Amino acid sequence: RNYFAKTSFKQLPIALELAFESLPYVISHLPDVKSFFKKPVSVIRNLIFQAEKRFETLRKEPQIIFLTGDFAAGKTTFLQKLVHYLQEKNIPISGFLAPRIMSNDQTIGYNLLSIHSGKEYAFLRLTTDDEKSDIGKFKVDVESFNNAQNELKNTDFTPRTLVVLDEVGKWELQKKGWFNLIQFIQNQPNTVSLWVVRNDFVSEITHQWQLKDPLVYNISTNTVESVGNQLIQKFFTS
Repeated sequence: RNYFAKTSFKQLPIALELAFESLPYVISHLPDVKSFFKKPVSVIRNLIFQAEKRFETLRKEPQIIFLTGDFAAGKTTFLQKLVHYLQEKNIPISGFLAPRIMSNDQTIGYNLLSIHSGKEYAFLRLTTDDEKSDIGKFKVDVESFNNAQNELKNTDFTPRTLVVLDEVGKWELQKKGWFNLIQFIQNQPNTVSLWVVRNDFVSEITHQWQLKDPLVYNISTNTVESVGNQLIQKFFTS
């Protein structure tokens, strides 16, 4: 897999896995030998039909991309530039950025910035009361967070849309935060999801959502242009 990833055959391992995964499905739709020779054209036509159905099923499976990096490594900044790059290429994008709120070099909170509307929602605020904290030292503005999620749920996903969530991590592993919204997005057939995920949580999140070979781009080893061009080629080029 590592070898092919460096060549023009980087999609070959995935293609082989999908082929072997689909093999039992194909075999189950094969008729006996006598039926095949009696009506070969009909049998082949049916196999093509079943193959197309299988392909459509694969197309509808959740398309997930991870944008990864260490804590405070600049993931949101990288994401902002990536969103801008893709918007210049006329790629439909929804979802949220989570810019920090700083005061005297200290992080005192985070907001949610809607990529689609430009509206900003209060999200996390620093609290000194440990009993009232939701994530680390921060308290969630529940009403504002719910309003942000409702905006995304009312988005028109008719054109194929990239849905960005900054970020998915420990809270979602506890089935909180974006968890329910993720379930909603995965039921939308025209969406491709991009999640900002800290390196520490990649394995756990992959396991929790039973993702098969998600695309992973680490901000320390990729450029905005290279990630953007690969996403366009893979998901937005017919």
